[in-house]
Amino acid sequence: MEDRVDGIRKALATRGYPSDREFYESLLTSRLYGTGEKQQKAKFVLDTIECAYGHKEPVELEDLTIEHVMPQTITDWWKEHLGEDWETDHEVLLHTLGNLTLTGYNSELSNSSFPQKCNWFASSHLQLNLYFSTTMTWRKADIEKRGEMLAQACLDIWNSFGDRKADERNANSVRGRTPTTVYVLGVSSIVDSWVKVYTTTLDRIAYLEPDKFDELAIKHPNLISSEPRFRRNRQLGNGYYVELNRSAEDIYRFCRYVMDFVGLSDEDWKVDVE
Repeated sequence: MEDRVDGIRKALATRGYPSDREFYESLLTSRLYGTGEKQQKAKFVLDTIECAYGHKEPVELEDLTIEHVMPQTITDWWKEHLGEDWETDHEVLLHTLGNLTLTGYNSELSNSSFPQKCNWFASSHLQLNLYFSTTMTWRKADIEKRGEMLAQACLDIWNSFGDRKADERNANSVRGRTPTTVYVLGVSSIVDSWVKVYTTTLDRIAYLEPDKFDELAIKHPNLISSEPRFRRNRQLGNGYYVELNRSAEDIYRFCRYVMDFVGLSDEDWKVDVE
């Protein structure tokens, strides 16, 4: 029986399923929540994570809904709490896995402050919400940390059909790793830094989707501007300037967000690292 299962896994490994690394990184950066089928998939992922904790007295999940911990409608409290980059952090992280949970009190929670939401979560019967009992803030780093935890939980539930040991060496942060090649819609470019990944990706999108790029600049004036007003500027081919004072993780996450923003898929952007 074990040989048969192993044979099935090897056969499925040739069918083009994402590797552990690709699956993990996609969960960290993709806008999981959306309308229609996307919302159903997000609910399925959260339901499955909750069930995987293996409670002997499980909660009925059918009537629960998805809650954005950092709310969809931003308030003055949340702007101050998130800090000077609140607009970008809200736009990029809002629908990611780390900011999503399940609740039966969606309307009550609404746009409440994080401490107010924690009071509700404290009485929750969901393991997903017990996480917030030891969390005092809900900013970019907090959302990313929970996202990594939940992405790892997903990897444990739905791991690769391929050679997992070889794959797991890459299933971690881009921090401390050097990019060598970036691929945008099948076009490869040699790069030697994350800044080069950033500018190459944005240059390519600006060329392919100029109207969408203009929308992106309007939504993120703290990152993209028609004037050289940033601490570290780099001018793109279309004349816009971009802020370069970003970490490798920020660049990686924003590039993935940009691909989603212009309507492209995760498979349309890839970075090789060493």
